[in-house]
Amino acid sequence: MKKRQQRLERIRAVEREFLIARLALDYFKLQQRSQPELMHDTDLEIADLNRAVQRLEGRYFTSLFAEFEAGCRDVWENFLVQSTVPRMRDLIDGLGSRRSIPASDQQDAHDVREYRNSVIHERNDEVDAMPIRDATNRLCKFFRWMPLDW
Repeated sequence: MKKRQQRLERIRAVEREFLIARLALDYFKLQQRSQPELMHDTDLEIADLNRAVQRLEGRYFTSLFAEFEAGCRDVWENFLVQSTVPRMRDLIDGLGSRRSIPASDQQDAHDVREYRNSVIHERNDEVDAMPIRDATNRLCKFFRWMPLDW
């Protein structure tokens, strides 16, 4: 399998893992309501379960972007043979110019990056929330401009 396809599949796999984890947490929460004893032999409380549900997408969003970043850095270092380690903003722009990626696809990747930053730094700035499915699609659209193999 070619490197680009491997990287795209790793990005999509994070979204699938998130969906499984969300289903599992939703199911556990439902079961816990009818069987409160499920957490009796643990140090866990309902607040822990609620916090896990609330933070789940942000945690997976961070992993999703990490897979994308790893793929971009792999292309930068091993295909473009660059020894620098640019900030992610600059890496997206650098790959965009070297791979002739349309500005709209670059902006989509930047939008995901900005939302990821707001999640990581717990900022409530003016960044619109982004569902993980949208982020996956935007990052894959950008990454499809990478070479087939390197």
